[in-house]
Amino acid sequence: MAEALIISGTGDYSDPWHRFGDTSLRLMEIIAELGHQVTVSGAVEQALAEPGEPDLIVVNIGNPREARPQSRIHAAERGLDRHLQRGGALLGIHVSATSMTTMSTWSTMLGGHWMRNRTMHPKQDLFSVVVHSDAHPIVRGLTDFTVFDERYS
Repeated sequence: MAEALIISGTGDYSDPWHRFGDTSLRLMEIIAELGHQVTVSGAVEQALAEPGEPDLIVVNIGNPREARPQSRIHAAERGLDRHLQRGGALLGIHVSATSMTTMSTWSTMLGGHWMRNRTMHPKQDLFSVVVHSDAHPIVRGLTDFTVFDERYS
């Protein structure tokens, strides 16, 4: 059984377009149905800075409306770096790529980033997700699936 921490956008990390509470709850249900232990936190910066030792951190947050204190961003970066250095996994959900723009390693940690005035997403439609079930314990037992969503490009 793997342990997952879902960090859900609240307060400064919420926005009017995304229902982070609802999507975080659904992510929790999916991961728990697979037999894994799941914790959800809305304390974004604190949870990133001191995540504990989950196998997976799921980040489901928006871009802060106002700049966050750089000391908090640095603490979050150190916490995520410790998590990744010990072999933990990181999954950025949807709009999370637009967040943490002042964290120097955010796009490297996620494997991509949102570039204002260049990156976009087409209209929502159906697309297939291919699951590599041997890539990490958190996806063991998952199969390929189709989802209706936006695909960031």
